Amino acid sequence: DPGCLRRMETAALGLSSPGVMENFVRSVESEFAGERPARQAQVSRPALPERDFDPTVLAYLSSDRVVAYALKATGGKSPEELAGSPVIETLRYFADGYLVSGSWRVRNNGVKLVGILRYGQRRDLLLSLVADRSPAPLIKRLLGADFRQVGFIRRNALVALGRLELWDDRLGEVLAGVLQNDPYFESRSAAAGVILALRAKIGASPELARALEKNLGHRSPEVRWKSLEALGAVTPDPKLTANLDRFLFHPNWRIRQALAMAVGHLVERGLVHPGDPLIRQVESIIPTCTDFIPTFPLKRELVRMHRLGRGGSGENTTHGESRP
Repeated sequence: DPGCLRRMETAALGLSSPGVMENFVRSVESEFAGERPARQAQVSRPALPERDFDPTVLAYLSSDRVVAYALKATGGKSPEELAGSPVIETLRYFADGYLVSGSWRVRNNGVKLVGILRYGQRRDLLLSLVADRSPAPLIKRLLGADFRQVGFIRRNALVALGRLELWDDRLGEVLAGVLQNDPYFESRSAAAGVILALRAKIGASPELARALEKNLGHRSPEVRWKSLEALGAVTPDPKLTANLDRFLFHPNWRIRQALAMAVGHLVERGLVHPGDPLIRQVESIIPTCTDFIPTFPLKRELVRMHRLGRGGSGENTTHGESRP
């Protein structure tokens, strides 16, 4: 039906880059005519300037797609670059709406937006969400739920707090509480991740060190290796643990790697010095592991540890490598 094709063409051109959609429409017409269309050069769609931003478009997107849009809009930009942007301000408006939603999935996306958009004005709310121990409704508790703010929300609130890069005593209290009392393993792992991200601002913290040490025997391997590395970043005591053997020869290479990283933090903080027996112990770690990104990360960390132990900077000099 030629009339239907014309209407489809008009609608399609209104949705995407004209060059791309014109090629598509021509290819459909060629298929109907039994012809093979000539190959066209790809046309990239230029980024729309902010003056052309239409906030009503976001109203038609699901909260998941708004989060994806926010990730694209903020990619590679510093907090200073985001300040005052009309796109960012509109996305923050959506975040406010999501944060008070009755649906935990939508509320969870609001929490993600706070971190993505560096929305520091909602930091207190994130702290409250993490610390909220209001029980879930009875029927949900019978099905395995714990608190009204589900584990995903608590975890993502912690990730967002790390993105905000602000440190104070209240955050320290919240992190210690999560490490000691939160039943969801990913919340504990995220709390250790926040400590690692903010370690330069935290410094030595006996309270956090005690909370992290209690997680070295957690049933989740991820919690153990995150807590072990974070312990090296904040412990005031260079004696990392009384029983290193359980980490030196642990069958999980990520835990052996975390031990090397933890000792590396101790060296960088000046609590362990080159030639210390602890460094010689760590250098005896078996370097085998199952992952490489693009090289074996445990072996790379041991090489870094070796350099630190001899007074070097410990910086990675191999191009293309990134720390996991």
